[in-house]
Amino acid sequence: MLVVSEELDELFEISDRLHVIAKGRLSPSIDRAAATLPQIGEWMSGLWQAQQGHKDSEAAHV
Repeated sequence: MLVVSEELDELFEISDRLHVIAKGRLSPSIDRAAATLPQIGEWMSGLWQAQQGHKDSEAAHV
């Protein structure tokens, strides 16, 4: 099931894995248990490439 929401607390409650779409790009998948609210907030600004070291092509294929 795909859930699209800006309510991070709700997403953390109901999700097993998280993705972020920012600046027209899809982030890598992250296990909810490994994710933090500040990290997801940064990802919402498109900053996952610097943190995770993933290439854009890898993120697009997740």
